[in-house]
Amino acid sequence: MLKKSALSLPISIFVSLLHVGCCIFPLISIAVGSAARFEELTRYKPFFFGLQVLLLVYLGVTLVRFYLGKRLFHSQFENWSYHIAFGIAIAGMILGVFEPFRTEQQVLAQQQFELFRTHRQIQLSVSGKYNSERLKEDITSIKGVKPTSVKINGHSVKATFQSNQVSSAQILKTLKKQGYNIIKID
Repeated sequence: MLKKSALSLPISIFVSLLHVGCCIFPLISIAVGSAARFEELTRYKPFFFGLQVLLLVYLGVTLVRFYLGKRLFHSQFENWSYHIAFGIAIAGMILGVFEPFRTEQQVLAQQQFELFRTHRQIQLSVSGKYNSERLKEDITSIKGVKPTSVKINGHSVKATFQSNQVSSAQILKTLKKQGYNIIKID
């Protein structure tokens, strides 16, 4: 039984570090500029969170049984190891979920990453006669296109759009429906 309780502490620390690591390491790496190294960890965040919950349930049930008198610890060391492991698991859960120690730089890096992840740029070529002001109005009226990003230079049009709201194919289709002879430049 002593081996089982002695293992609860390192397992709790390990699972907590994995959970906290999958949340904080990517932010640090983005701020430093080496995001490719830790990007894989964020994919496993739900798995680590599940491990953390299972660990908390196990430790919690063991401690509740102890306090209800249905389970006795063999030594004071076993008693303390379960309490410390439970505290570490809760601290790891709080750090992993709320990420309270993020610096302003990390918050900005996360915001820039989100902006980069969802924003795309499209470059179009317009042929034939058209009114550039009307074209600009038609492009900016498409939901997801950033109005301040639309630049028209002769027969070339550049715009930034949010890929989670509209696709480049939808922009092209909408403008063709409005009568523009337009093609996408890759």
